[in-house]
Amino acid sequence: ISKENEVTSKNLINTMINWKNLIPSLEILHNDQLLINNRHELIRPIFRMLEKSLNETNEFEQKTYIHQLCTTALLNLYTQLKPDECNPDIFNSEIVMECMRRTNDLHTTQQCLMLLSKGAQLFPEKLISMIMAMFAFVGDRLVRKDDLYSYQVMEKTIKTVIPSLYKEKNLEQRRPILAKITHVFVTSLAHLPAHRRQDIFRMLMESIGQDECLWFAPIQLFDSILLSPINKKNEETLKKSLIDANEQMLNSFNQFSSSTLLISLTRILNVLLNLPDQITSK
Repeated sequence: ISKENEVTSKNLINTMINWKNLIPSLEILHNDQLLINNRHELIRPIFRMLEKSLNETNEFEQKTYIHQLCTTALLNLYTQLKPDECNPDIFNSEIVMECMRRTNDLHTTQQCLMLLSKGAQLFPEKLISMIMAMFAFVGDRLVRKDDLYSYQVMEKTIKTVIPSLYKEKNLEQRRPILAKITHVFVTSLAHLPAHRRQDIFRMLMESIGQDECLWFAPIQLFDSILLSPINKKNEETLKKSLIDANEQMLNSFNQFSSSTLLISLTRILNVLLNLPDQITSK
């Protein structure tokens, strides 16, 4: 890539693009035998191409294919680059999420999820905040249109992206990340249709490890209810929220083995026993 093209790419978002003519250049990037110097410099322009195609007001025939080419090219580049060549500030998870929101093509969604999964491996702190948005986005789709496609997106998010956040961590490093993940799920329950919650909860726990993480969920759920400003002001609302949460947790826990339940209940009991008998106001 010449210096002139590099400068031009920085203004890409403000230029008109002939998408049909751009396709061969993007297809070349899928050639694993291609030798490219300073390949990390391609990442920002490709993210801009993806953003430009998403913001294009006029629909064009190659739009879905452009999305697939951009996301696949980015995935290949991040796979080939060394960790010290990867700049977390350039990885635009919001654009990848926006691409997922706007597509009804399963292959494009899979490419976005794979790219987010790679990003989660490289930049876990950056991606963990996106998990809430992903739960909310897919949950909203399930509420509006409870179809197999939306459910598959949620399933692939849980099975591919989330494990990438902690895959290479030891137990001590992994636990706070797993706690954040379960907290995100618990606080996103309202976005999921009631008849899907148990399946998705079981899927999440099986993915991150039910023996290690199941006990997080009820503590975090009841904690979020008790600390909710709305519930603090209205005793009836608080009572109803606690009853609903209790029923939700009982139904969810019934999906797991006796040994897993025993491990989780023991850990919950240890937390309760270590709580102060009385809250002292300062």
